[in-house]
Amino acid sequence: MFACALWLNVGVGAPSEAKTYDWTAMAVCFTIGGIIFTTLTVGIVIRKLVR
Repeated sequence: MFACALWLNVGVGAPSEAKTYDWTAMAVCFTIGGIIFTTLTVGIVIRKLVR
């Protein structure tokens, strides 16, 4: 939920304290982490189904 809020608010209506490179870096890190987590989860599920 927090990653989604970060992604949608970067540069759009964010509080003035959040309009920094740190805010963007945090959004990118959450996005990369989410992609990795989703990939691993799908890989584990597919591997269990193939067995």
